[in-house]
Amino acid sequence: MLVRPEELPPSRSISPFTLMCTWAAPSLRRPGARGHRGLLRPHVTQARKLLQQATAAAARDGAKDRVAYYDASAAWREAELEDKQMARQLATAALSASDGLDVKELAALAFARIGDNGAARK
Repeated sequence: MLVRPEELPPSRSISPFTLMCTWAAPSLRRPGARGHRGLLRPHVTQARKLLQQATAAAARDGAKDRVAYYDASAAWREAELEDKQMARQLATAALSASDGLDVKELAALAFARIGDNGAARK
């Protein structure tokens, strides 16, 4: 269950991707909301840019596990946005770069969301 930003404790920092999901989730659950995806486009574009910047910074720092986590996070986002090819590509790259539990969980969520249950169970 997603939490509204105003419900978070003040000491907790949240990522731009989490904010985007928190903002978008209620509107995606409304009947007929699938036809209004264009309203999310600016927010999705911004989330993609921010995650690319974070990934580039982590790669420069040599933080392979962090890069894999960001890729897995991006895979989950793309799966939610129904870009199956990109989600599969990012999840596969994340799993090949790290065997961390957080990476495995996000990749499994992405695979499950795109309907690849075999890969999700690995």
